[in-house]
Amino acid sequence: MREFIAIITGDEILNCSVKDENGFWLCSELNSLGFFTKEIVYIRDNLENISSHIKRALSMNIDVIIITGGLGPTYDDKTLRAVSIALGKDLKLNEEALKMVKMRYDSLYNKGIIKDKELNKNREKMAILPDGSIPIRNNTGAAPGVMLKIGNTLIFALPGVPSEMKSMFNEEIKKILIDEFGQWTYLEKNIFLDHRDESTITETLEKISRDHGIYVKSRSGILNGERKMVITLALRSEDQNVANERMNMALNELLEYLKNKNINYLIQ
Repeated sequence: MREFIAIITGDEILNCSVKDENGFWLCSELNSLGFFTKEIVYIRDNLENISSHIKRALSMNIDVIIITGGLGPTYDDKTLRAVSIALGKDLKLNEEALKMVKMRYDSLYNKGIIKDKELNKNREKMAILPDGSIPIRNNTGAAPGVMLKIGNTLIFALPGVPSEMKSMFNEEIKKILIDEFGQWTYLEKNIFLDHRDESTITETLEKISRDHGIYVKSRSGILNGERKMVITLALRSEDQNVANERMNMALNELLEYLKNKNINYLIQ
């Protein structure tokens, strides 16, 4: 199973000044590519905290680590320094990243958005990356993203601004992940039941999960304003035909059980 950890940085998130969008969105995107989300971690803009979480994730042999936030020009943008500490790598001016930053400020100047396009030390800061980094173009903001490969783990540092992070992921990261790990299939079915007692169905769900090697979870949910029980079936596979077969077998077994118990349901 391919696993992924998201490390979401930012005092503004933990101070509840800004609502995080990145963790949920990344989880959804990585799920669709067949990755299992191991953890989503929220931490402050603190060098020790960020670096220690990166080290811990690497020790778990995670396939992909994505860090968001802290790439900008200000003093509290500390993510890349934390990455360098975690990996024992020096921070160096990356000429390719510097060209990206310069092109961005030239563009902003030409559009009349800024009055000064010169690269001062704060702007150059966004091109100072851990040694061995591959910069990733940011077509929405100024700070380039960063990719590093450590052993079998890909580490990405992306901007915290959701529009920049999403654009960079869709334009660059997704293709990198597919090229590196292949195209996997993620399937999910949600069945809403007119039934409220989870205790009466738990043994059947456990059997379906065990027999078909599929994730099965029951929970409370709302459909059209009414409270329902929701059963989620989900699986990941590198073979789409195998995934479809396993899902259909598990779903058919569950629906047969519900019919026998006269439990009404709706599939989404």
